[in-house]
Amino acid sequence: MPIRSPKIISPGDELCRHVGEQIKNLRKQSGLTQAGLAQKLGVSQQVISRVESGRDNVSLLTVKQIVEALGREVIVQFVSKA
Repeated sequence: MPIRSPKIISPGDELCRHVGEQIKNLRKQSGLTQAGLAQKLGVSQQVISRVESGRDNVSLLTVKQIVEALGREVIVQFVSKA
């Protein structure tokens, strides 16, 4: 299951960093290393590192694949700005 990122973005993108942090937390809760998760997904450890650090702007499909590999489900919710 190849995972591709459409482009590398600036590390300052808050949404990508937030998603990456959530993925990192789930991975750690699952007891997996970056290398272990990468192996489950058929990608390199560097791909997981870039996702977790928010350096890659990954697609929703990629997020879904990663999260499902961690035994979880993605739920998207849109809320009004405060």
